[in-house]
Amino acid sequence: MGELVLLSGGLDSAVCFGMAVCAGRMPSALFVDYGQPAVAEEMHAARSLCKRFETELAVVNIRGLPSVGLLDPNYRSNPSGVRHSAYTPARNLALIAVAASHAEATKNDTISIGACAEDNYPDTSETFIATANALLGIATNKPLSLIAPLRSVEKRKVYKLAVKYGIDPKETWSCYYPKTAGNPCGRCTPCLARRFVESTEAER
Repeated sequence: MGELVLLSGGLDSAVCFGMAVCAGRMPSALFVDYGQPAVAEEMHAARSLCKRFETELAVVNIRGLPSVGLLDPNYRSNPSGVRHSAYTPARNLALIAVAASHAEATKNDTISIGACAEDNYPDTSETFIATANALLGIATNKPLSLIAPLRSVEKRKVYKLAVKYGIDPKETWSCYYPKTAGNPCGRCTPCLARRFVESTEAER
C-alpha cells in the first residue's frame, strides 16, 4: 500500500510530498481543480514537482463549489485594504472525500495533506483531522488514514524543511489570486506570509 499526497502546488503540500519520497514511500499525487483562481499556476507547480520526482499527477475536477471565500470573484482586497476571509466552507472535507475515493481505487492506504500551524480553519484543525480519520474508517471498504505531517509546524520551519527534503520553494506557488498569469498579487495572506518568511531567512 502507499501514500497519496493532495498536492496543490503550494509549499506545504510540496514538503509533504518530499517527506514521503525521502522516506521511501514512493507517493502518488492528486491535484484537485475546484475552480480556485490560481488553478493554472498551482497545477503547473504540481506538475513540475511530479516531473522532477518522476511521479504521475492525477487531476480531478470538482468545480461548482459555492462562490464564497477564496472562490468569491470579489476576493481581492477592497479599496480600504481590508481582506476578507479566504475560508471556503468545507473545502478540505470535499478534497479529502475525493482523495479517499481515488486512494482506495489506486490501492493507497494513506492520504497526506499540507496543513501547517498557521492554518486556523475549521477543516485543518487537529479535531477535524481526527474526526476525518474516524469517518474514513467507515466510509471505505479498505482502511484509509489521513495524516497532516506539518500540522504543528510553523511556516518558517516548513521553509527550512523544504530544503531538507529536496524542494525548491521557488518552484512552488503560494498566491491565492494572481494579478496576471504567473504573477503573484503580493497582497493575499499566503503572499504576505511567504514574503515575511523569505525576508527573515535572507537576513540570517
